[in-house]
Amino acid sequence: MGDDAPSYEEWERYCFTQGEADFAECAEDDMAYDRHEHFTTFDSATLIEFLVRLFADESHIIERYTTRQLADGIRFVFGYGSESMFEFVYADASAKDIKRRFRAVGDLYERVFERVCLVDWTPMSDDSGGAGSQADDAIDSAVYMIWDMGGIELALCNSTHLVVDASYALLDRILRRCTKPACLYSALHALGHEVGGGGLRARRRIDRFLEVPGLPNHVVEYARSARTGSIQ
Repeated sequence: MGDDAPSYEEWERYCFTQGEADFAECAEDDMAYDRHEHFTTFDSATLIEFLVRLFADESHIIERYTTRQLADGIRFVFGYGSESMFEFVYADASAKDIKRRFRAVGDLYERVFERVCLVDWTPMSDDSGGAGSQADDAIDSAVYMIWDMGGIELALCNSTHLVVDASYALLDRILRRCTKPACLYSALHALGHEVGGGGLRARRRIDRFLEVPGLPNHVVEYARSARTGSIQ
């Protein structure tokens, strides 16, 4: 890592407090562009270690950032704002390291998203309007869309079978251990896109999920739509 690269603490703070705003403004604001470049263009190995540390760390970010900042940070880290997940998915790694990466994302779901997402939420009730909204459910909307932000979903169709296997193991974990609707919708959203491409592997996971007793009706309805690939 070069001498001018950010520290982990600086990078984390930028992701949750400034990243999305700079991404929106960098085409017209030189200072925003320079900040964005500084925090998104350092070496791949360091970036991946930063991401794993962020995802697997204890949920101190809940105390450190507001709900709005958490939502913006999720969109920035997982989306086109930083393009960080391209490195996360595609950088060469051993089987052990690939499993470590995706296990860390599962930790993020369980330690953070399960604590901050709403107990009763559906995509239909989401009025957050995307990035920049002040709605209370903005973080639910961000979590729901993680697998449709131009990054981690590419792992499901990766040419490396270890990455694909790790992705499905992560989705299995979310559907098995998480209870908040946004988390469940997030995983079902990912599987629904794979079903739409003819994915039997994805459909079988949805079928297994639908056997879980006591699921909310709106989650069941969404799972059934995902099973047929009838989601956006």
